[in-house]
Amino acid sequence: MAGKNRNDEGFLAPYTGETFGRWVVIAPRRAGSGEVSVLCRCACGTSKRVGVSALRRGKSLSCGCYRSEHLAEYGATHGRSRSPEYRAWAGMIQRCTNKSSSVYPRYGGRGIKVCEQWRRSFESFLHDMGERPSSKHSLDRVDNDGDYKPGNCRWANHKVQRRNQDQSRVRLVDCSDGANMVARDAAARYEISYPTLLGRLARGWDDRRALTTPPAECRRGVKYTYRGKSYTLQELSNMSGVAYGTLFARITRYGWSASESVEHKRKTRKDAGATRGRAGRA
Repeated sequence: MAGKNRNDEGFLAPYTGETFGRWVVIAPRRAGSGEVSVLCRCACGTSKRVGVSALRRGKSLSCGCYRSEHLAEYGATHGRSRSPEYRAWAGMIQRCTNKSSSVYPRYGGRGIKVCEQWRRSFESFLHDMGERPSSKHSLDRVDNDGDYKPGNCRWANHKVQRRNQDQSRVRLVDCSDGANMVARDAAARYEISYPTLLGRLARGWDDRRALTTPPAECRRGVKYTYRGKSYTLQELSNMSGVAYGTLFARITRYGWSASESVEHKRKTRKDAGATRGRAGRA
């Protein structure tokens, strides 16, 4: 029954009286009709059908009167209503103030705000931020938990923004001097891939081991001691009957010793069946 209250994209159908920006729903979607729009009335008095997904995603906030008012207020003064800087400014306000926006929980919902001078004036925002350096740059906050305000915002490319996100989430202890380092920078310094480093940390490796274990430690020519003798990984595989890939994963991914990697026995279906059989007879 719940499915009848959702459209094809899975959005809950709005109820009568629910508001989305300047829209107010005045007629609900007919049950079982499969309609993807509802009848709404704008604050200016205009009535029309609006898509459910557009309302839920915050894509439609009015009949167009809101944009017209803003263009009248700002367009005549700065003439940049179609510029990337204006879009960045409008998007910033949207995700911090519009509760119907799909990204609101990550911004306004977390308490992130736009400072008063920027919220009220695009001119102030443009004066403080300047023009976007290139199409590869977008608005970024230095402190991801801080507000949109002068001193905490910059135009940054994707690489800088990713590093900023890493810095707020993952820090490592630098083995050489004990200083904290961003995970991506630490991976570059110790010449291992960033995904490899994150994978090691996720598996519980300590910082020193995750940073200093050579990625190619199991490649051809490297030997491991097993029962007093040295073997390459291929020789260990041939001697023990354990697949090369299995040994590689056990040693590099899980940090097992050569002995553990060779002697560990995986439970087969036959073993599992025998175990169940013994349990049943008991």
